[in-house]
Amino acid sequence: MKQTAYTCMACSRTLPVAQYSLSRLHAGQHDLCIHCEAMAPYDLAHLVFATVTRDVTFALATGAGAREARRLKRLEQYAGTGKRCSDCHEYKPVDAYDISKRKSDGLQSSCRPCMKLYISLRKQGGLALWHTVRQALRDKAAAKDKPV
Repeated sequence: MKQTAYTCMACSRTLPVAQYSLSRLHAGQHDLCIHCEAMAPYDLAHLVFATVTRDVTFALATGAGAREARRLKRLEQYAGTGKRCSDCHEYKPVDAYDISKRKSDGLQSSCRPCMKLYISLRKQGGLALWHTVRQALRDKAAAKDKPV
């Protein structure tokens, strides 16, 4: 049976298939509606933050679980300091990360630039090359944090 509606990950609206890009649907990607897909990345990140905040606030008001409370608390912390990338160990704003439903804060652990670098290096030379570059990024971030 073919699905007739999907829920957009950014705005949380359940929309008919006609509201999704055909090229993305054929590729099996039905995560963003055409309205959210047309947004600038910065605006999309703020929409996702507002949507998650709204959903978590509703869940807390209705007595839903502690996971949503932790997610909201983390997102509020990131608003002030930014999130630390697990690869380059730099603090970056929330809009520098992709969405991940599996993570407790709703964001990937690696920033977008590190993920792009990881994918390109994996294609070129495998994991050994990536581990070397990642260690260099971490050393650079550690040197920046050390007092002189």
